[in-house]
Amino acid sequence: MKKVIIGSIFFIILILIALFIPKDTTRDLLQQLTKTQERTALVLQLPPQSRCLLVSNIQGESNSLNRILQQWRHMGMLKDYTIKDPTTYLIFNGNCIGPASGNQEVLNSIATLMQRNPSQVFYIQGPHESKEWWLNKIDMPSTILRAFFNSLPLGLYIFTQEDTLPLRISYEGSEATTFDKISCRSIQEGSIKAHCTLGELCSFAQREIAYYLVGEENGIDWSTMQGLQITNTTWHIISSPTLQYKEKYRFFNDAFALLTIGNTLSECSITSYHTTFSAPDTFIEGKVFHLNGEPN
Repeated sequence: MKKVIIGSIFFIILILIALFIPKDTTRDLLQQLTKTQERTALVLQLPPQSRCLLVSNIQGESNSLNRILQQWRHMGMLKDYTIKDPTTYLIFNGNCIGPASGNQEVLNSIATLMQRNPSQVFYIQGPHESKEWWLNKIDMPSTILRAFFNSLPLGLYIFTQEDTLPLRISYEGSEATTFDKISCRSIQEGSIKAHCTLGELCSFAQREIAYYLVGEENGIDWSTMQGLQITNTTWHIISSPTLQYKEKYRFFNDAFALLTIGNTLSECSITSYHTTFSAPDTFIEGKVFHLNGEPN
């Protein structure tokens, strides 16, 4: 009799677990999010005081991403995986997949954010996504992963309300030739007709870009810049102290950037939030800069 009762209780527990497990697995999420195979970039016009939280080069370090997400929750930006403010945007600027062991968890977290906030979370393709660094690192059919990573935009063009030249967020900077071969697509109905209407394909020459926000670049002293650095009109961001970055750059921080939109690009501001070697779970706000590199 006791065995029957224990067996019944165990069966009920299994049913309850099944009921409360999220229905969308990572595989289901990726299939839902894979929309197009076109090599496009996106165009977005943002009102003043909009905030963009930027991450680049997580490289499969799930612990770093979890700490960053927890900091965004602490700042009131996120509730669980839902963005609380309609003028807040999360941008994952490439190389989220990498040599670390947490790629499956990183991909699931980003896919969940994209699914719950479809017009406010953007995952931009980097070389690790396009060159298939994810092979044998994520337990999922390669056809599903390839379709998803190939559908990611190569960049995001951001316009303010008063500027005619955009800021481009992409893994590759001003020297990239990839953007000569792609088209851009607006993701807003009617708000940016002067640049690119919804569903219309257009393009922007390199000379029409005012500033760039990109990923890693060799030759930068990351140890003194806490994950955010500028050269000319290009800002560089890395977000995780991978083994390579520790050895190559003496970079030991988790980091992300906060871009606050103004009426014009000259009125936008950018700052980094970063941990330190001695306090790996506490984020410190860095100096605030204008996009031209001058202190705010």
